[in-house]
Amino acid sequence: MKLIFVLAGIALVLFGAGLLLMPHTEKKETYISITFDDGYVSQYGAMKQLENYGWRGVVYFPSGLAGGYFEGLPIMSWEQLGDLQARGHEIGAHTLTHAKASTLSREKFEFEVKEGKLLLMKHQINADSFAYPYNDVKYPDVIKKYFSSQRNVNGGINAIGTDEIYGLALVHNNYKELLTDYLSDLKSEGGWLVLVIHNIDPSPRADIDVSPEDYAWILEQVKESGVPVKTVSEIRHG
Repeated sequence: MKLIFVLAGIALVLFGAGLLLMPHTEKKETYISITFDDGYVSQYGAMKQLENYGWRGVVYFPSGLAGGYFEGLPIMSWEQLGDLQARGHEIGAHTLTHAKASTLSREKFEFEVKEGKLLLMKHQINADSFAYPYNDVKYPDVIKKYFSSQRNVNGGINAIGTDEIYGLALVHNNYKELLTDYLSDLKSEGGWLVLVIHNIDPSPRADIDVSPEDYAWILEQVKESGVPVKTVSEIRHG
């Protein structure tokens, strides 16, 4: 018993002197990326809103639709897209015309992919990442010829820096439960959570859009998580 007290006393002295290191759990590498599909005009303000938190986002853009419409909704102009890039946001590719891969031959889909990238380059945007329109994951070998990563919306937490990225689509009818569960898993397990947002509208389509209030709530949850927010290229290439 006397020996136990002696050893305990020695341990207290060493701890007080900073010589006895207590065991600790190493913090797992953890990131979030906030991405937007289709390039709706509503995303222009939404991406700039990220800057209030010191964050930058990624927009996957169907380049042939710039300044036009998709599903009756206006798409950002080249001027808006260039402004976002100049502010540090990342621009990714989303084919030329938001093409559905499974309705096209390999040759026609590759044309959509290649020409979409070339049109971005014509406007001084060198897109390095790609997202599948309609989540129609087909011809991945074609995508790998032109881009270093490809993103779906199948949900999941990714390994850091993977080139086949699982995105979590947040929509008006289920965003709270989904995000809460995924943030909990992310903080306990580590990894890379990639969020996907489409249009932001006061009258959101339940299975596609989010409202401005939804979007504000999402950003606050990400902030409160304390997880660093980076773009896809920042995480994959440093």
